[in-house]
Amino acid sequence: MSQLQEALTAVNQSSVLEWAAQFPHLTVVELARQLSGRIAPISLQQAMVKEARERGSFPALARALLVRLLRRDFPRGMGQATPAEAQVALASAFSVWILIFDPDQRVAAESAWNAVVAELEAHPDWVPEHGDEPRLVKLFASRDLSRSKRAALVAKARERIEACLHGHRSHKSWLEALTQLPPGHAFLHAAGWVDAEVRNGGLSQLYKNSGGVEVPQAIAAFEAMERPELSRALQESLVVAREEYRHLLAPSLFHEPVLAKPEIARSWGQLEKVYLENSRELFEAFATLIETRPNLFEPPFRQLRHREDGRKWRVRTSGAAIEIEIELDDGTSITRTRQCATAQRAEQDVQAMISEQLADGFVDVA
Repeated sequence: MSQLQEALTAVNQSSVLEWAAQFPHLTVVELARQLSGRIAPISLQQAMVKEARERGSFPALARALLVRLLRRDFPRGMGQATPAEAQVALASAFSVWILIFDPDQRVAAESAWNAVVAELEAHPDWVPEHGDEPRLVKLFASRDLSRSKRAALVAKARERIEACLHGHRSHKSWLEALTQLPPGHAFLHAAGWVDAEVRNGGLSQLYKNSGGVEVPQAIAAFEAMERPELSRALQESLVVAREEYRHLLAPSLFHEPVLAKPEIARSWGQLEKVYLENSRELFEAFATLIETRPNLFEPPFRQLRHREDGRKWRVRTSGAAIEIEIELDDGTSITRTRQCATAQRAEQDVQAMISEQLADGFVDVA
């Protein structure tokens, strides 16, 4: 076993990126290549995909990962597996394969996968090797695997969220950390977390794992995304939790937010069914929220101009940060950023700054 494989085996896979930092001379793509014969953990695959997109080599990486999947599931060819074994292996491989694509690329991913399966079935003795990558290139012909602009918007927001949460370990501290960013980021985090938990293990898993601390933010998120049926289902689930599953509930949710009891009470099982029936295309809802409510992610600047010398002054809050841009009379610009303790304090400080500028001869720019 190689040194890299031994290191990977010795740590929990959730910390694989920290482990990979021990090898700074290798890019994550090169790192994955060193792990010959193994399927990289999801966290490492995600890092590989991110790097490949940045380097413009995503299609090549997708082909390479596909070969790795096929080598794992069909080491002696598809003809050596029983129909039942082959079906399970293909389903497992496809579930991993789809993880490297953005949701809006699912059709392209499924099309490529179906072509690969047809190739396997037509040649049951074929054992895919890395050297067979050119053979797979033909199966990708004319299939656009590039990320859409909408997917890029969601990816940018998620990257800011991940950077903000780095080093925080509890659900409560995650939400506290996200107050450093504009509110849309907390919406995406909470709605995404709730969705993953409910789909994986239902409402009982959601409340058991985090006490439901993300639920209020997720309710606000679904309202902002104009998904009232999802917001209502979560509100009712919290009412049920307070009455029947208080032992799973975070103390902060015992009384807040204040919620009215529904006229017809529904169980968690019934609410889960409602949630799953109405939560399709959540990725699309995320992208639409970013496009239609950009102020939730990048608040607009307040612009002022000095009435005598024409100097321009712009300011905005971005979560707990204050961003200031000053344009001097010679056209040069100065940019400053100041971090406050909370988003509320940032808003207060900005209002004080604006008042000072207005008193100093600045006026609003329409």
